[in-house]
Amino acid sequence: AYEMRISDWSSDVCSSDLFPSHDMFGTVVDEEDNGIGRILLNIFDEKDSVIQTIQTEPDGYFSYLGLVPGAYKVAIDTTQLSILKLEADDFQFKVKPLAEGDIINTGKITLKSTNDEQFVVTIPIDTIAKTVKPSDTLSITYGL
Repeated sequence: AYEMRISDWSSDVCSSDLFPSHDMFGTVVDEEDNGIGRILLNIFDEKDSVIQTIQTEPDGYFSYLGLVPGAYKVAIDTTQLSILKLEADDFQFKVKPLAEGDIINTGKITLKSTNDEQFVVTIPIDTIAKTVKPSDTLSITYGL
């Protein structure tokens, strides 16, 4: 517990259980290391209950201030992952009861595609220019 004076001229002292702030921060990125905005992250306590949901900034950065000492997990919202056909690992950490506060850097949480679909394009041979020989290779790039 800390003591705090109401003002410099007062002799009144009140005692209170004041705790330093504890902070957690990191970045959500794609497989090419680009920050991804508008991603929802859930912060779970040691009972696996969601205590807060936060959202990444446009560059993928996120932070949360106000944790108390204990064990936590930060995980990208499973509904959002399912809709986007992505997956990501959870990050588990412990906040220590340090007098100056604890700062946890989760580092980068990487979103990975779960979409393994392959596209096959069939082009009738008579639509290809007459200069193409049967031994030539035709390459088509398709991006999502």
